[in-house]
Amino acid sequence: MSDDNIPLKKPFKKDFRFSLFILIFALMILLLFCAKIELFTSIFFFLLLILIDEFVIELLFLAIIALFILFFIMG
Repeated sequence: MSDDNIPLKKPFKKDFRFSLFILIFALMILLLFCAKIELFTSIFFFLLLILIDEFVIELLFLAIIALFILFFIMG
């Protein structure tokens, strides 16, 4: 028996949603740092993101690094 009729997974949409989700939360974290709100609040959002999924961690760090680079260049 062949497995030809098993539907293929489409991870692209999930990855795309995760990357949008991460960028939105990274922007929120950046805004919290810019507004000089207590560091504890930013760390709370950061830990909340890490608890959501392990896959989030890689894209989260990339997004935050990119946003901080842009922030320092523009600021």
